[in-house]
Amino acid sequence: MTRSAAWQVLLIFGLICLQAEWSTPHDNEAHYLTKARHYWNPTWCADDMFLQSADAHLVFYWTLGWLTLWLPLPVLAWIGRFASWLLIAYGLQRIGRNVFGPSTWYIVAAAGLFLLLLNRFDLAGEWIIGGFEAKLIAYGFAFLAISSLLENRWRIVFIWLGLASMFHVLVGGWMLLAVAMAWLLTRRKPTIVQLLPYAVVALVLSLAGLIPALTLGGGVPAEQKVLAYGIYTYQRLPHHLVFSRIWDVNSAKVLWHGALVLVWVFLQFVAWRDVLQRQISKLVIAAIAFALVGITIDTLAEWESNRQQSAASSSFFSDLAFHTLRFYWFRLSDVMVPLGTSFALLGWSHRTKGPRFLQVVTVAIVLIAVANHVVEIRVQRLRDPRPASCRRMIRVAEPRELLLHHFREWKAVCRWIRRETPSDSVWLTPRLQQTFKWYAGRAEVVNWKDTPQDAKTLLQWHQRISDVFKPDDQWYYGLSTHTSDQLLAVAKKYDAQFVLVDRDNFYQYRREVKNAKLVERFRNEFYTVYEVK
Repeated sequence: MTRSAAWQVLLIFGLICLQAEWSTPHDNEAHYLTKARHYWNPTWCADDMFLQSADAHLVFYWTLGWLTLWLPLPVLAWIGRFASWLLIAYGLQRIGRNVFGPSTWYIVAAAGLFLLLLNRFDLAGEWIIGGFEAKLIAYGFAFLAISSLLENRWRIVFIWLGLASMFHVLVGGWMLLAVAMAWLLTRRKPTIVQLLPYAVVALVLSLAGLIPALTLGGGVPAEQKVLAYGIYTYQRLPHHLVFSRIWDVNSAKVLWHGALVLVWVFLQFVAWRDVLQRQISKLVIAAIAFALVGITIDTLAEWESNRQQSAASSSFFSDLAFHTLRFYWFRLSDVMVPLGTSFALLGWSHRTKGPRFLQVVTVAIVLIAVANHVVEIRVQRLRDPRPASCRRMIRVAEPRELLLHHFREWKAVCRWIRRETPSDSVWLTPRLQQTFKWYAGRAEVVNWKDTPQDAKTLLQWHQRISDVFKPDDQWYYGLSTHTSDQLLAVAKKYDAQFVLVDRDNFYQYRREVKNAKLVERFRNEFYTVYEVK
């Protein structure tokens, strides 16, 4: 790597750091890193149902999870963040160098604009710059695959995508399908025979990610498997997977993403003339095509569901939706549309044979927009420095000091639990938290965030959610809506030795526990610990 290339990577890495979440744990870090720790030390939170569930990202746990034996989880999170962010920065720099040559500011501006558009114009909530997990590494390899495609090194593309699929089979798999579509749309290209050995290598590499994913549906009858898929798709993750639900919740997000697609289409009148831009555009076309397939499946399932309300009919499309929508059809569109738009827009400026100052002005405007985006993010972080995984614990607007005080009390009760209670104890925990294992290091009966991915445990998770958090209009508010007898009954059913109750979760539920078999052990302003006798 040349000195200028190294500086370009560092500048992009700096932009990533400025836009990233600085507090640990991020949303998925408390989810995946605790599972990595349990994988290497099964005695840690030994009786936690989620941690005992099937390991979908086996390569991630094997290659990096062993560090949890020696490092605290926050330290591992930072090591993983920096490593994956550097890999992503290197991949974006390689793409930019192919498109813009050695022009540092065009490369940095394109990468910065991509990060901005990804943050503001996503359809289904996909992100890259966030907490440390398997998909960050997979996206780094995917960007290196795109750069190799621009260099017409088709054979190396498959190697990078094989590595991406090892770490995250959906990220690598969707990108592999997009590359296959780009190959079909390319005239001068290697033949299938020439690519076959490298495709086989990619397949062998991807098996490490594919085989664990294929085993997730085992152990349950077909009808129960469909039910598990429906829970996963329509109850737990519709904001990522189901277009109609995304539209119902936030139609503005759909319209903004659609507007970005239209901007990208407009830019193709100039970008398509360039060979390198055309290759990126083919990947974008594939990503949009996948998203349209996901929208079509969901639309047909909705139409069939409405039709069945008035007449008996088959449920072909509904079954199809249950089986297929769980594969994140919008994941690649969320990433490739911003990427294609960023490089097409700045590529247009870079190729324009006009006055030099127009190019400078274009890059300057983009960098100012990126700088403004960074400032907005940093201001938001200053206003609320809590980790992203803890911001959902209070859903209503409250003064900053009250939010921070609540967070301090949460960490205080978790510290007490870690220090004063048995390490092998099992707990009932509040509905709105997702960091109990991270801070307290104790097993939970169930946790809304920690959703298993295998069908068998997913059904158990759903049953526990229904039991622990009452399945009525109040279930969202958690344990504080239970009577003392109900709380004790749930604890006994799932062999929980302790209960952590959020006494005041800002929704006017302030029931005090009054049962001789629930003995108070600790109390602060917001939380109470009870031992089950």
